[in-house]
Amino acid sequence: MKRRVISLVAAAALVGGMVAAGTAHAGTVATKGDTNISVYGFVRADFTWSKKMGTNTTYYNNVANESSAGGTAEAKQNKTYFKATGRWTRIGLKLNTPDIGVSGKIEADFAGKSGTDKSLRLRKAYLQHDIENYYVRVGKDANFLNQGTYTIMPIGMAGFGWSGNDSYFVRKVQAGGTFDLGQVTLIPEVAAQEMKGYVTGTGGLVVNRTTMPGVAGKLTGKIKTYFGSPITVYAGYGYEAVKLAKTSEEKKKHFDIVTAGLAVPINWITLKADYNYFKGATGMMALNSSSRKPPSFYVEDDDVKATKGHSWHVGAKITPIPQFAAWGGYAMTKIKDSDKVRAGAGTDIVKKNEAYYIGGSVKTTKVTSIAFEYERPKTTYQLRSGTKKDKGSQYSLVFKYNF
Repeated sequence: MKRRVISLVAAAALVGGMVAAGTAHAGTVATKGDTNISVYGFVRADFTWSKKMGTNTTYYNNVANESSAGGTAEAKQNKTYFKATGRWTRIGLKLNTPDIGVSGKIEADFAGKSGTDKSLRLRKAYLQHDIENYYVRVGKDANFLNQGTYTIMPIGMAGFGWSGNDSYFVRKVQAGGTFDLGQVTLIPEVAAQEMKGYVTGTGGLVVNRTTMPGVAGKLTGKIKTYFGSPITVYAGYGYEAVKLAKTSEEKKKHFDIVTAGLAVPINWITLKADYNYFKGATGMMALNSSSRKPPSFYVEDDDVKATKGHSWHVGAKITPIPQFAAWGGYAMTKIKDSDKVRAGAGTDIVKKNEAYYIGGSVKTTKVTSIAFEYERPKTTYQLRSGTKKDKGSQYSLVFKYNF
């Protein structure tokens, strides 16, 4: 009975979003059926100062606002906005039954709804069965086609990150394995997963329904070196068919995603580069601009066409001592044939976004840290006639307590 009470308290902490004062010392508890449960997560407080990158309802942005024609509206855009939130505080449960090789994870944060810290969001909920060097995972988890950068922004850099909907976390059945070939370790993974969240729409074209899950595959290679951790190289591909709503009829289309990248660690320096190509999946660009996102599909001469584009990123991170880290990088994302996409969408869209970021973090204790970062995007908007460039700036300060 005592063990049941302990496990129920842990579950209540997750569902209710409450963390007790002594959670920092939480360990693994035993439950009925020889399943071990451990609590993990962090308390996070974010403070941002931004200019030409949103309003008080936007905690972060990774593109510059499109400037107004002038007057009081543009003057208001040029003002500095301060924002603070704790919505990216995270709590989770790790479950493990080692005698049968089954494990799982339940994870949540409070970023489920824009403009509030009170909306609980289920990030992950999956079970995994390990059989020797293979595994099968079923449930909700991060899409393995998403690439990350070194930024501390939860939404990520434009071109790489969270697109403002639930596409970063997908429902799937995933399988993979690890094969040690000596100097090289290969990790192939495949999944049937729902990726329709990558399709964003304006101009009357939205996802009406899907009939089958998408498919995705990824191959990761780890190459041993003599100057640090292994070099990591990866490549992936994703495909899903969707039914688009166009007035009173449906159009059957599909989207494609291609990703590739590598990370090269050299002692306390890590160099990173990533690339993705998208066709009909502009949600993967992760442009946090609600009214100016390029649609995934557009109409041209009564024909529905897929929007094409690509993104790339280079970055570096240094950790000369365990108590300090610094990082920086550059990310670019661009739409092909943006004039045609704009005409089909019927509204101005982001044609290109370039941004660099630089930051650092200091561990104040073994469980707490302070991080700071500066982001500088330059966004090109496609207008009805010609283009327009806008620049923004954003300073971030993050306090974090890991448990």
